[in-house]
Amino acid sequence: MYVGLILPLKKLTVKELSIFKDSKKLTEPQREECFRQIQLLQKKGKLIAIPSFATVKEIDTYGVTNALHIAIVRGLQQSMLCGSRHSDDGGAALAEPKEEETLYTHTSIETKNEKM
Repeated sequence: MYVGLILPLKKLTVKELSIFKDSKKLTEPQREECFRQIQLLQKKGKLIAIPSFATVKEIDTYGVTNALHIAIVRGLQQSMLCGSRHSDDGGAALAEPKEEETLYTHTSIETKNEKM
C-alpha cells in the first residue's frame, strides 16, 4: 500500500487546498493533474510531499488501518533521516519495499486484539 504524506510549510489558499481529495475517487486524468499541482506547490516551497508504503505482510499482520499508520510513521522517519531528500521530479525520494522486508517493529504498533 502506497501513501502520500503532504506537510504544509506555508499557508495554502482555498484553491490550493481543493486539490487534496481521496485519490480513489478521482479519475486517472484528475489524479495526474493533482500530482502536477502538488509538485508545483512543492517547488514553490509551500509543502513537502513524502511518499511512503506499508508491505503486504504488515497489512496482513496488523490490518489496513494500523498498516496505514506504519506507512505514515515510516514516511516521516525517512523524511527526517534523509533531510527531505527529493527525487528529480520534485517529490521526496522513496525506497521501494523489498519482498523479504521485515515487519515494522516500533513498540507503539500493536495487533488488532491488543489495546491501542
